[in-house]
Formats: sequence, C-alpha cells, structure tokens
Amino acid sequence: MQRIIELTRNVKQPHHHIKLSSGFFKDLEMWQQFITSWNGASFFLSSEWTNSDVLEFHTDASGTLGYGGVFGTNWFQGKWEPHQCLGQHEISIAWQELFAIVVACHIWGGTAEQTNYPAL
Repeated sequence: MQRIIELTRNVKQPHHHIKLSSGFFKDLEMWQQFITSWNGASFFLSSEWTNSDVLEFHTDASGTLGYGGVFGTNWFQGKWEPHQCLGQHEISIAWQELFAIVVACHIWGGTAEQTNYPAL
C-alpha cells in the first residue's frame, strides 16, 4: 500500500492527474491474487483484535537510515546493508517495512507465552 500512497504525496489538488507506475499495477495484481486466493486464515490466533497500543508492539523502517522495533520495553534497530537500500533491484519501502516485522517476529516470536502479552 505504501507505493500506492506514495503516488499521491505530491498531488496539490484533488483533480490533478497522476501517472500510475508499473509498480502500482504490480501491487494491484498482488492484492487481487491475494484476495481471490486467501483462505480466511490469519496469523493472529485470538478471535479478538489486539491493537499495537495494548500489545506494545511497533516496527518501522526508513528508506535510507534503517529499521527498528519495540515490544514492551525491548527494542532493536539495524542499518540497511547496501543491497537492502531503496533503489536496489526488488527493494521497496514496502519490502523494508516487512523486513522490520520479520526481524521482530524472529526475535520475539516465542516471547508471548513467557509474558502476559498475546501471541504475535
């Protein structure tokens, strides 16, 4: 969704036109494929939604600086390797944001059962 949102960032008036990139159409194809083949299962096991404020779990990525995450009082941060920076083949801000989430799940994936937090 970030690439789709990015296309609208410099639009000054709502009636102005924007050029839709090939990446935009690739994103739409990915979402269409996902929605049509999604079996309804999710990674969240609880039937009730737990938001980030309750869970105290947040991740973020900067296109040029790096990535990080917070889970309760624990945190991590990292800098991008040259091959992970924006502008490299197949690297987008969406990929970088997902990378931060994957790192957080790798670090804290088994932590929830040891605390009072719901499972990630």
